[in-house]
Amino acid sequence: MVTQVVWTDDITRCFEDLSGGNEFAMREALKTIESRIADLIKKVREPLQKLERGKIINVITIDVHSREAVEKMCIKKI
Repeated sequence: MVTQVVWTDDITRCFEDLSGGNEFAMREALKTIESRIADLIKKVREPLQKLERGKIINVITIDVHSREAVEKMCIKKI
């Protein structure tokens, strides 16, 4: 749930930046999301307990869906 709150906050800020004239705000948000996913993937490759690994994989799944939504907005030049 925290991941979704952070994503919502980031994208809200992104829209504010867009309305303030930063035409690259959505692309910057996409790069941030991609960086977070990469960091989580690195963590999953480390030795982890089963429960911790499951939690991280769930967060990766949520973040990938978030990334896809932002990618679509970038494609549509929002």
